[in-house]
This record gives sequence, C-alpha cells and structure tokens, in this order.
Amino acid sequence: MADTLQKRAGRSLALEILRFALPFLLTAELQLLFNTVDLVVIGQFAGSMALAAVGATTTLVNLVVNAMVNFTVGATVCVANQIGARNDDGVRRAAHTAFTVGLAAGAGLAVVLIAGAEGFLRLMQTPEEILRQSVLYIRIYGLGLPAISLYNFGAAVCRGAGDSKRPLYILTASGVLNAALNLVLVICFHWDVAGVAAATSVSNLAAAVAMTAFLCHACDARRLAIRHLGVHGPTLRRICRIGFPALAQSCLFNIANIAVQASVNTLGATVVAGNSACSSVENFAYTGTNAIGQSAVTFIGQQVGAHEHRRIGRTVLLCLSYVWAFSWLLAGVCYIFGEPLLRLYITDNPGALTEALGRLHFMLWTFFMCATMDTLTSSLRGMGASKTPMFITLFGVCIVRFLWIAFIFPRHHTLVGLYCVYPVTYSIAITCQIAAFFVLKKRLCERIERENAAWASEQG
Repeated sequence: MADTLQKRAGRSLALEILRFALPFLLTAELQLLFNTVDLVVIGQFAGSMALAAVGATTTLVNLVVNAMVNFTVGATVCVANQIGARNDDGVRRAAHTAFTVGLAAGAGLAVVLIAGAEGFLRLMQTPEEILRQSVLYIRIYGLGLPAISLYNFGAAVCRGAGDSKRPLYILTASGVLNAALNLVLVICFHWDVAGVAAATSVSNLAAAVAMTAFLCHACDARRLAIRHLGVHGPTLRRICRIGFPALAQSCLFNIANIAVQASVNTLGATVVAGNSACSSVENFAYTGTNAIGQSAVTFIGQQVGAHEHRRIGRTVLLCLSYVWAFSWLLAGVCYIFGEPLLRLYITDNPGALTEALGRLHFMLWTFFMCATMDTLTSSLRGMGASKTPMFITLFGVCIVRFLWIAFIFPRHHTLVGLYCVYPVTYSIAITCQIAAFFVLKKRLCERIERENAAWASEQG
C-alpha cells in the first residue's frame, strides 16, 4: 500500500510529515471555515441574538462531535499499526469494524442529543431570550450526527493508511454545499437558525455518502464490502483500548469547557455574542495546530508497527516545530486583522465587539501552549498510551478549571478573569505530558528490543 513506512525509506522524515500534515491541515481549516459561514451568515442577516443562540450551543456540539472524533483515533492507530506491519487482512478488519462502530455510535449520539437538547442547554444557564432558538439548532444538528460519524470514521481509516488527501477532497465539496445552502436558506427563505442547522446536516450527509462510496471502490486493503460489515472482536478491543480513553479525555476536556461557557452565559447575551464571535476566530488557530499535531498519531503508530521506535523522538520534535510556527503565524494574523474579522460576525452590537476584542487580545499568546498540549497528546496516543493523557486531562485541566470557576472567577467576574484559567491549565498539562513521554518512550523501546531479540533467537 502506498505511503507505508517501508516505501518512505530514504526520504526526509520532515518532508513526509509536512506532506501528510498539509492536507490534514487544509481539511481541518476548511471544515472550520465552512462551519464559520454559519456564524457569519447568521450574524450578518439575522442579528447578534441569533448569533448568540448558535454560539451558545458551540461547547455542547463540540462535546459530542469531539468525543466521536477522538474515538476514531483508535481506528487510525489500529490501521497505522497494521500498515506498519504490512498486514492487509488486519487493515481490512480494522476498516470494516471502524465503519460499523461509526454507524452505531452516530445513531446513539443523535438520540441523546436530540432528546436532551433543552435540558443540556438549561444546565449551561443559556439565557432565556435565546434558549428556544438554541434548542432548535441543536435538534436539527443532531439529525446529522450519524453522517458526521460515518465520515469521520472513514477519514480515520484513510489517515491511518497515510492518505490525508481524500478527506480533504470530500470535505471541500461538502463545505461548498454547506456555504451555498446557508446563503439560500437564511437569505432567501429567512430560516435563520434553522437554516444554518439544516445546511450543516445536509452537507454532512453528502460527505458521508462520498466517503462511503470511495471506500467501497478503494483499490487497496481499505476497501469496504457492505455485506461484510460487522465487528471483529480482537480488532474492536484494540480500537477501544485507544479510542475509549481518547473519547473520555475529550469529554472531560469539553465538560470543563461547558463549565466555562456556563460561566460566560452568566455575563449576559451581549457577552455571549462577543465570546462566540471571538471563539470562532480563535478556532482557526486551535484547529490548525491540532490537525498538524495529529499527524504524530499516524507516523508514530506506523513506526511502532514497523519497530522503528528510534524515530519517535524526532517525529515529535518535528511536529512540535510545525505547530509552533503555525500557531505564532495565526496569532500574528489575528492580532493585525482581529477587529475586521470580528466585524464579519458582529454588525449591530458595539458592546459585543468590545468584549470579543478583549478576549482575543488576551488569548493570542496562549495559542502555542494549546498546540503543544495537543501534539503531545497525539504523540502519546500514537505510542499506544491513551489512558495517560486522559488522566493528565482529568487532573491537570478539568479539576483545575472547575476549582478556578468555583473560587477565582466569582472574585474576578469578567471574561479576562475567567480566561486566565487557560494558560494555567495548559502549563500544568504540558509539564505532565513531557514527563510521561520520556517514561513511556523508554518502556516502549525496551519492549520492542525484547521482541526483536526474541524474534532473532527464533530465527537463529
């Protein structure tokens, strides 16, 4: 299969990571760009209250979608390991198991999100003046969750095999469809919040259909046969061993963010609108650096499968170098063009614009910290250790954020007082991750050396 580690022999690792990461980066940024169209269209043509209604759902949507996406990391690592070991049968089992699990997971999450929409939003202290529209957005969005799940599990299989371009092509097409539907449904039909939610669901369905069609016609071991869909027990256990801790880590992280959003909601709808606009601008930095950092999952996973463990340290350093460069580049762009970008979202509320600018200028210098944390998390997962970053997230991020909200925020009841928690928790997590990386790398190297020695003994 193309792009296996064996076929990369003699090439520059730095160049290979960059060639893999760039389509992954473009995919993530395009996905975010098309999602941003929702907020821009709603802000321009429906006003700041409609913008606040959609923005108030962001952390809840991120909780569900990121949990799903992080679970797919198990499929990526499993496929990458089998690619590294040149086991086509293993790749086929992983692809069929992942696709089956993706369909079931998407359907289950859709039921939970649709049924619990109002209750979840009330727990988040969503202001009453935007609650009804927020519930409507969540329920329509929830209808598209099975499609989102299928696309992401299919993309995970592709990336595990070293193919980061196919998800980019599919997402680009579905994103163009999303943008067009946004304009038609909001501007022409005046559906407002319902329109952007419906556009997102329809475009996600198109992406899922396209990904399924590609995998059904693939010319390598990833090829799906619908009649053979099912769960292979040992493969599912390997996927879950990585996927469930990653899912739990994502849930913990986003639950902490929901607590932060609930605190923002107590400051009023104007602050919520400004916060929503700023979050959307910042996400281009966070999403881009996370996409580059996740390249470590595929490369380290294949290196572990091929017993090329001596390249792991260099892979991590290269991925960190790329995300640092990208995060500072995006921080500079946001600093220079922050106000014009925010005005794309906010047209009728100067107070919301002021709040958004205040948060943006504070958060710019934390971009590289978040990038470092995400890259180290991906590296640990690629090494097969998914529980470690989960516990680091629990104790170093979630608990600290809850304590901050409970004891510090009431004394400094402003956005800046709230968002100081981010650099604090990033610093704690990074320190713990660096220590964990060196310990786990040493153990991994010792295990692989023992396996190599045992194999050599058998051959002799």
